[in-house]
Amino acid sequence: MAGLPIIGLYVSLLAGWLFYLGLRVANMRKAHQIGMGDKENRILAVAIRVHGNAIENVPISLLLLLMCSLSGASVYFLHAVGVALLLSRISHAYGMTISGGRYSIFRLLGILVNWLLMLLMIGVNLFYYLAAYS
Repeated sequence: MAGLPIIGLYVSLLAGWLFYLGLRVANMRKAHQIGMGDKENRILAVAIRVHGNAIENVPISLLLLLMCSLSGASVYFLHAVGVALLLSRISHAYGMTISGGRYSIFRLLGILVNWLLMLLMIGVNLFYYLAAYS
């Protein structure tokens, strides 16, 4: 259970990031007086998708990280994945924001790293499962 405080750290940091992205959408809605949808405001539409994409990818990534921790993954692995996950989400948001939603290297790197981390953690969790039950 030594990894649980580490998981708590990355859950908190990424929850803070999600909070920031949601607050950014709320502030844009207020500034543009748009209560629902995006009313074809491109900047707001991009901010909504940045937040939405994070909501779609961060929770499952953190759940996979938690399972790695509970299975006995090393603290170095947990920190490496946690830092990479946080940086990938920041990169993705930055890339989408500066490109207006079009593809950018930051957006591509952000989602690619996030997906690769998910695949890595899926593999680690399956390894631990097979090691425990074979």
